[in-house]
Amino acid sequence: MRADRERKGKGMGLSRDIVRREFLTQSWEIGWAGVIVLAAAQWPVRILHAAQRGIGASCFGGGRTLMLDKVTVSVFAEALGSAFRVRAEFNRIVDLELVEAKALATRSGAPIAVPRQEPFSILLRGPLEPILPQRIYALEHASLGPLELFLVPVGRDAKGICYEAVFN
Repeated sequence: MRADRERKGKGMGLSRDIVRREFLTQSWEIGWAGVIVLAAAQWPVRILHAAQRGIGASCFGGGRTLMLDKVTVSVFAEALGSAFRVRAEFNRIVDLELVEAKALATRSGAPIAVPRQEPFSILLRGPLEPILPQRIYALEHASLGPLELFLVPVGRDAKGICYEAVFN
């Protein structure tokens, strides 16, 4: 039976290897064309998302984000005890409570080339489950609005898991 197939291929002037090679080459080219078409279709969406983030669009869908390079420890100190909603994995919403906002010590004697904000950190407490891994999260606050923070789990107590964000 294999000999019959090889004879049919040779009768058309083509060997089996050439037919397979052409098929694989054409399949590869068609596959890449599909990838390019899909990527091109997503390009306007990605540009739109980047533009929205650049102008400060809310991660929760609307509004302007808090400009983190302008925020100070006093802004967060006024929000002590209030809730921040966090969008976690699988679009699950987790509430975190702001439990601490404190200024951090600076290195004395170090020259500063450009003026910058004073370093500070905030501590948020969330439920025992789920534990949010270290990464950037989209948060929403009633008065501060939407913001994105790099949260790091730093401890656990009887009330929940504590997460720290450092501003420097």
